[in-house]
Amino acid sequence: MANELKLRFGADFAKGSAAVAMDVQTQNITIAGTRYIRNVQTVGTGAEALLLGDLATVGYIIAHNLDATNFVEIGYDDTGFKNMVTLNAGEYAQFRSSQAAPQARADTAAVELEYTIFEA
Repeated sequence: MANELKLRFGADFAKGSAAVAMDVQTQNITIAGTRYIRNVQTVGTGAEALLLGDLATVGYIIAHNLDATNFVEIGYDDTGFKNMVTLNAGEYAQFRSSQAAPQARADTAAVELEYTIFEA
């Protein structure tokens, strides 16, 4: 089977005399695995592993910072935390992770991070 995951992205920007519109694009992605995890995890200010359940290989991540004030970073440990993505309060992100064990770290206080991870 092919194209099991469909990701959509679009953007509109207008400020002063500058304006840009990007129509919604759909990306069809073939997923080798059959599992995913959807979770809301409380993330503290020290780097901690995202819970993966029974996922064998991390593929695409869709994340939402549910906090109203603090940002959260998603990254990995390579002899110290390395940031891949920063989500400000309320922001979303979708990306492919090349890391088998993604971690997250909050800014000033713990945040709730909602995420869905699809097996690669």
